[in-house]
This record gives sequence, C-alpha cells and structure tokens, in this order.
Amino acid sequence: MSRISAVGLLSCAYSRSGMFKEKFRAKFIELCHEETPIVRRATAKQMGEICQVLEREPLVNDILPVFRQLA
Repeated sequence: MSRISAVGLLSCAYSRSGMFKEKFRAKFIELCHEETPIVRRATAKQMGEICQVLEREPLVNDILPVFRQLA
C-alpha cells in the first residue's frame, strides 16, 4: 500500500527534488517494473502527471520506453 501512495507523491515531489531528480526517476521506473499488478496500475495512472514535470531528455530516454512496456 505504501508503494501505491509513493507513486502518487512522486510527481509533486519531483519538481522540488533538486539534485535528487535522478533518484526519483529511478524509483518511478522501479515501481513501473514492480511485480504487483496494482502498483503497476498506479504507475500507469500517474504517468501523465509525472510526464508533465519531467524535462524532455529524461522523458524521452527513460520514461517513454517504460510507457511502451506498460501499454
């Protein structure tokens, strides 16, 4: 349950994370590959929110391949 809640908070915290942005992206990608289906569903649901706050390069290089895999 805590992982599902964390997914919802990542997009809010990302813009304020400063030098920890890479760790936030890595955690989001890790949660996208989670074996529990409900966690993967939560990440897919929050994908739009996280994409709005990401910079272009990490969006294209990191998140887009994960999106294709989830879709």
